[in-house]
Amino acid sequence: MNFNEELSNLVKANISSIYIQSFEWQRFQAKIRKIAKSQNRRLFYFNIVDKLREFDFENKKFNLFEDKEIIADIFESIEENTIYIFEEMHEDFTMGDKGDILRYKFALREFKKKKSTLILFSSVLEIPKELEKELMIVDMPLPTLGDFEKLFHKLAKDFDISTSVDVGILKSLLGLTIEEATNAISKAIAKNGKLTMMR
Repeated sequence: MNFNEELSNLVKANISSIYIQSFEWQRFQAKIRKIAKSQNRRLFYFNIVDKLREFDFENKKFNLFEDKEIIADIFESIEENTIYIFEEMHEDFTMGDKGDILRYKFALREFKKKKSTLILFSSVLEIPKELEKELMIVDMPLPTLGDFEKLFHKLAKDFDISTSVDVGILKSLLGLTIEEATNAISKAIAKNGKLTMMR
């Protein structure tokens, strides 16, 4: 079972809490939006900078909730049949007090009742002992050769160069994130006018 199928099944099964450690934010967003739309679920995002926002599928934009600026506000009124994405909130676990951690623990019961899912997406894996049994950790794999091929075709159009590329060059990108690969490909094209073996 691949990542998309696993994540989709967990949301469909009303798993209340999922933790994903990854640097692949853009790829994750594309995947979770597709899942939310296919399962007819509302989709909310929260981080300490942008606060709470709902993604509007029809207009493809975010709607801001100005009265929901802290996690406690969100936990007081969890919506039904909804996916909540909390981005880079691991500091709540490392720098917050026990009250912060227990707030998560008790809120997860409400997520279960409302058939909603909280997804903690972070570049760092930090889980307090109090939540070790509550959170399901899901690994998001690095991009595949197919992902890099799509990325190159997009960048080739942006740079107006030929879309033909040696598979060996794309294989040399394996192990990188999409962001790292984008930077490497863009640099190579800007320097050489085409995609050549990157060193």
